[in-house]
Amino acid sequence: MARKLNDTSPRKRTAQPPDLPKTFAQLSSGRRKLFRPVLENPRGYVLLSARQLARRLGVDPATAVRVTMKLGFSNYREFQHYLHELSVSQATSLDTLQTSKTKGSSLSARVREAVDRDLHNLQRFRNGLDAERIAALAKKIRGMRRIIILGGDLAASLACFLHSLSFDPARLARDDRDIHRGCAALDAVRW
Repeated sequence: MARKLNDTSPRKRTAQPPDLPKTFAQLSSGRRKLFRPVLENPRGYVLLSARQLARRLGVDPATAVRVTMKLGFSNYREFQHYLHELSVSQATSLDTLQTSKTKGSSLSARVREAVDRDLHNLQRFRNGLDAERIAALAKKIRGMRRIIILGGDLAASLACFLHSLSFDPARLARDDRDIHRGCAALDAVRW
């Protein structure tokens, strides 16, 4: 049965290995160095066959397939599906505008298309969200005695925001006061 355009029911997601960061860390340093660019820039590799991927990485095709299986994928096709989902999740509005179907159209049409794509991605995120697991994690974090929030560059604002949400005067330590002052200084610089 075909899905309707406005269907909001959850989609079956491509199988992801149980713990990709853990399995990736278990690879030899040479294999990690070899496959890191593939996982960091999936868009450049998603359409490649196992043979083409191996050629680009400078290894034997069987080696490329063995590494994908060591990462926890049952076959190379499943790894390709994972790369596709990863590249879609990393796509930005700028990418959408650059690969727009409305090339040559007005700027407003291109902006509408980018917003529609963002809404579609947000809907997919919402459908795949496991609220129960997030709530359990939030309870676990809330019950912790001490929480350290780190963030730099673009994440500094998020770290300050999270710090303000977790601010509890009863748990205020000297280091927390310094962080709070740093967030206030960041706010002053921004404005």
